[in-house]
Amino acid sequence: MLTHLARGDTALSISMTAISSVAAVVLTPLILSLASDHFMTGELAIQLDMSGIVVKVLIITLIPLSLGMLVRAQAEAWALRNEPLAKKIAMVFFVLVVIAALWSERTHIGDNLAVVGFAVLSLNVLAMTISYIMSTLAGLNGRQATAVSIELGVHNTTLAMAVGAMVTPTMVIPAAVYGVFMFFTAGAFARWMHQRNADPI
Repeated sequence: MLTHLARGDTALSISMTAISSVAAVVLTPLILSLASDHFMTGELAIQLDMSGIVVKVLIITLIPLSLGMLVRAQAEAWALRNEPLAKKIAMVFFVLVVIAALWSERTHIGDNLAVVGFAVLSLNVLAMTISYIMSTLAGLNGRQATAVSIELGVHNTTLAMAVGAMVTPTMVIPAAVYGVFMFFTAGAFARWMHQRNADPI
């Protein structure tokens, strides 16, 4: 949604999200196993049920995308005519998501903002900045670089919080704080790139 609002390469963004979501099914349990062996000296065995994550990805990504593609293919004129309204609805939805994230994580954020705030904000801003620069140096155009940057800055914090909660409740805190910061930084970046990407490629 953010990539679309920024006039970035939405198809590239969706492809990256799909690939990373599929990879997470295999890599998350593997990384958790290696991390527990290294940091917990094998004392902690983590079992992660990825089936719920897979279902969630299908519901929030593939199903809406498929419906949108179907509507565009079957009623292109109607879709183009209503695109401005759809963007406004998407922006309202984005604002509601930010408010909901702030409210649901208000305790974790308020109590730990000073502790992890600078670290997660730095991670978020550096991820988007470095990925945008590297994408540009690699020869990608502005819309493609925008998609890569947002993809590297906006993460599945729900999965991160679920994984952290299985280890210890305190591990939820960085993901919760990051989940709020990323909406503001990525939202500001999307707004900035919206005008820059308006020019013909």
